[in-house]
Amino acid sequence: MTHPGLEERYRKYIDAVNSGRLPEAAEFYHDQIQCNDKIFSRADFTNKILGFFSILMPDGQIEISNIVVDGDHLAARLLGTGTLAREWKGLKPGGDPVTFAEHAFYQLRDGRVAAVWSVVDLVG
Repeated sequence: MTHPGLEERYRKYIDAVNSGRLPEAAEFYHDQIQCNDKIFSRADFTNKILGFFSILMPDGQIEISNIVVDGDHLAARLLGTGTLAREWKGLKPGGDPVTFAEHAFYQLRDGRVAAVWSVVDLVG
């Protein structure tokens, strides 16, 4: 099933994440979300995944580099930048801004994301 306006909705979702409006961003997700191999409630996903980004990099910003919509799937290559507020993956806080790429694949059900598979490029 094709979801009209999915790309526009996704762009609004990224804007909400960038602005720290996590409850608004969470509305993009289903009540239960599979993230890689784990199952989360929407509340847990918001706190543990979306909330972690805002705690890790309070000034963090995500830019959409590429986006593809195909039926009930959306794929995006995201570029993130921000200054670390805490240690992460061996990187120390308070230094130069960190840049990373994320490749995310989403599957929708009933107009909301039911599953997401995400890989963050720490090498680049």
